[in-house]
Amino acid sequence: MPNHKLTAHREAADRISQNYRAAVAEVQEDRDLSNEGRQRRLADLYVDARRRLTDLAQKEKAELDSRRTALENQFFGARGAGGGWDTASHAISARDASDRAAQIKTPAEAAELLERANADGDELLARAVARRSVRASEQAVGQRAVADWDAVSMTYLDARPRLLPVAEELGQIENMSKREVFSPFSLSKPAGLDPAALNVAAVNKSSEPVEA
Repeated sequence: MPNHKLTAHREAADRISQNYRAAVAEVQEDRDLSNEGRQRRLADLYVDARRRLTDLAQKEKAELDSRRTALENQFFGARGAGGGWDTASHAISARDASDRAAQIKTPAEAAELLERANADGDELLARAVARRSVRASEQAVGQRAVADWDAVSMTYLDARPRLLPVAEELGQIENMSKREVFSPFSLSKPAGLDPAALNVAAVNKSSEPVEA
């Protein structure tokens, strides 16, 4: 199930954009304003909204990065896999599993090693293979290659349904982190805005704090 807390900044950005568009329309329709006054008001509105959206975008990125790290630790971490091992033995086994997974060159090799790890109950190795498959999928070129690596990850996940919510949230974060032509935090300048007025507004507001 998607984590709706992750979209809080985008919802705030949408409110800022809606208020901005309404304010711009009001200024443009105000016939009592001189051209200079209209330009000044429009520039102030744009600079203020843009700064607030930029601040939200930076906060979202920081929170998504932090949440991704926490979720990956749950998905790939070795919690509960150590049994009664001592810390040193566990660390050695985890390093050995990571080294074996790093040698994987193809999805077929990954699938074979994952099958062996599942059969042996070797959770450390299974998670290392899954991590390797996810990273390989991110770097793969071509839909077929991506699908083959993803199939290995899905095999890992199918055997561990308790991790499905973690995987779904990681997928949500991945989608939100992709580059977008029209970002929820982007903003269009008012039509006819004079660059000179915009420069003045940017300078005047450069020392002002961004409103929460």
